[in-house]
Amino acid sequence: MNITRQEKLLLTQFAVDRANDGIIWLKPDGCIVYANETLCKMVGYNAEELYKMNIDDLHSSHEKYCTRFERLKKLGGRAILEGSYRNKLGYFIPVEISGNYLLFDGKEYNCGIVRDITNRKIIEEELRYKNIQLEKKGKRIKALSKAYVQAQEQEREWISIEIHDRIIQPLTSLFQQMQTVFSVDPTSERIVDGKLLVLVKSAIKETRNIMNDLYPSDLGRHGLVKVMNEQLLELENRTGIKTQLSMGFCVTIPHSIEVTLYRIFHEALLNIERHSHANNVLVYLTLSDDRKLIELLVKDDGQGFDLETILNNSKSKGIQSMKRRAEVVGGELFLDSRRGKGTAIEVHLPVKEMN
Repeated sequence: MNITRQEKLLLTQFAVDRANDGIIWLKPDGCIVYANETLCKMVGYNAEELYKMNIDDLHSSHEKYCTRFERLKKLGGRAILEGSYRNKLGYFIPVEISGNYLLFDGKEYNCGIVRDITNRKIIEEELRYKNIQLEKKGKRIKALSKAYVQAQEQEREWISIEIHDRIIQPLTSLFQQMQTVFSVDPTSERIVDGKLLVLVKSAIKETRNIMNDLYPSDLGRHGLVKVMNEQLLELENRTGIKTQLSMGFCVTIPHSIEVTLYRIFHEALLNIERHSHANNVLVYLTLSDDRKLIELLVKDDGQGFDLETILNNSKSKGIQSMKRRAEVVGGELFLDSRRGKGTAIEVHLPVKEMN
């Protein structure tokens, strides 16, 4: 059915007055010429009271409204901002204001759509608080993980020393005494199986290898680079894999970073020897351009593997261990591998102080 123009105006007025958001019309000087029922309820003033006020009486801003009005025009007539309105009781209500510059009957106005965002701010504050708590917990977990790794390294060092003092030394003494006996009385080799010397010597070597795996004492005495060179040479002699170490700096590495790099490097070599069938291994140790990261790359030309399968395999503890070690000191580990294309393990560790 057809409705008259007057009815349309009444319906429009009814809808605007009862809109979910507050609606306010302002002159360029900030005088309020219209406020719907929602806005009146929001601030606690009736319409007659508001029409005698200026928006600066409500809006808590260090700028005068006339300045904001001119900026609205320069922004193309539309802008959204957050602020707060002071209600009749003196409390501040957080609001989101959508400003709209309009020309009506040759006169300038700002039609503002005002939304009460109190609930949003409460949720944002709750989320901010929870994020702070999560961040604190994350730092705590990281600190505990770091302490755990340090304690683990200390325990490894202690076990290594115990093996040396209580196993290696007696075995070495036994070996030397047997050599002395055999050299003085060659016939004793017929009484005591001559293979015993070989077995004792082998036991000493394997025990030393276990000690080195637990805690490389040379790391503290000679530094990471020498230990890496020695282990690459041992890998060559043991497997025939060609190796190369390239180092792009000459500085002292902090001990905690050095131990982490060694553990990741050592695990990478174990994986290469056990699984890769590689012919060549390249190792790069460099500093980032800004000298804030130390970067280790271990790359082989072996058979490679399906990356997704390995990462989703709970049994791939070696890779998970490397990732955790890097993360404990605030670093990252990147893994790249494809079947038939070899494998590359890259580690970036933050270094606060490099001498």
